Amino acid sequence: MPIVWVLDTSSITEVRRPALQIPQSEHVRVYRALGELVGGGALVFPKQVREELERQHPTLAAKGHADLPYEWAKRHAERATRHGTDYDALREILAVEGVAELL
Repeated sequence: MPIVWVLDTSSITEVRRPALQIPQSEHVRVYRALGELVGGGALVFPKQVREELERQHPTLAAKGHADLPYEWAKRHAERATRHGTDYDALREILAVEGVAELL
């Protein structure tokens, strides 16, 4: 069974955080590589991630900032969210002792 990584919003925006020390000139390359992982089926995210980034977008746009995370998520949303959310499976996982505390 292939490994599939599920990203949350903070994972997608982490690229632009100074603490990670990825030069801004490399951000496009990083998002392109993440897009290749989505295209290959190894990376997905829930639809709520795109929605959250979309809510943040007007604030960044009003300040004149490029919003690569939002543009990336919007471009890859159809493929990355193709599985939807299985709430029954989620309930089962959260019912396992200790998992809720871990999250």
